[in-house]
Amino acid sequence: MTNYLNDTEYATKTLFDALRSEFNRLENLKAELLAKKDRLKHLQFDFTTYDQMEDYNELQLQHKFITMAKFAQDANIPKLEKDIADTEQSIANKELSYQAIGMSILQIAKQGISKVHGSLAHCPNGRTLITQSLKNVIWQSRNQSIHHEDGNYHNNVKNCFIDLQNDFGNDFDLNANPTANLSTKVIDQILNWQSYEDYYNDMMLLK
Repeated sequence: MTNYLNDTEYATKTLFDALRSEFNRLENLKAELLAKKDRLKHLQFDFTTYDQMEDYNELQLQHKFITMAKFAQDANIPKLEKDIADTEQSIANKELSYQAIGMSILQIAKQGISKVHGSLAHCPNGRTLITQSLKNVIWQSRNQSIHHEDGNYHNNVKNCFIDLQNDFGNDFDLNANPTANLSTKVIDQILNWQSYEDYYNDMMLLK
């Protein structure tokens, strides 16, 4: 296992760096989207409620109308709505690349088990993740992510994720998320691989 980890170190470190960079970009985009939606909600509230304020006198209402008209021109709501749609699409694209990186990390980990031990059965269990062994989570999560687009999983994958759902929550429910790539959720929430070093330490338990 040591030789395998040494031989794949550069590629795997690069993937972990990319994973964290994509995560940060995703978080920034989500924060931008929330701010834009809050602004749109505020603008729409102003435009739809100004004429319902019965306590305005005629001059106040006229001033309010002029102010809102200028505000509408400056705010450019249609442009903001398009910007929101574009940001949502960017988030969807980033999530695809983020998950693809996670799948690649699990692929390298699974290949380490295959190269060193030949099969899952001959590999040490590694640490225990509540009811699942480290080796089984790596192996079955890699298979889930590889086959996520068709959602057609072998029983070993299904059984593993039933246990993961019971142990870690509904994010791992394959019935609710049949075509979702769960690689990054597994890496972050179950394996807790926050860095290459975390990955390396776990893989060394499987030598």
